[in-house]
Amino acid sequence: MASLPDLDRRFSRKIEAGKGIQLSADDLDLFVSTGAYDVFRQAVAEYQRTQCQQRNARSRSTSAANSLSTNGQGATSRSSGMTTSDSVSEAQARLRVILKPGG
Repeated sequence: MASLPDLDRRFSRKIEAGKGIQLSADDLDLFVSTGAYDVFRQAVAEYQRTQCQQRNARSRSTSAANSLSTNGQGATSRSSGMTTSDSVSEAQARLRVILKPGG
């Protein structure tokens, strides 16, 4: 059976090398039992929610390329677009803390 320190070492080495990793059923059980999978799913849900909100906002507004308006003095300006949410970055940071070696 995989141990948490062993799985951590394998993750860390693969991340540093930029390589993929194959997980056994024991590895997955350990990943789920630590709560890491719950955090991952939360990050996915927040990412999907943000994508839907951004898509909805884009569909309700016009794009910067097609939106020219006058400022009352005959000059035109472009739409500034929209900003992105930090919720996905926050969830990813929480996941990094949980999966951090020795954490």
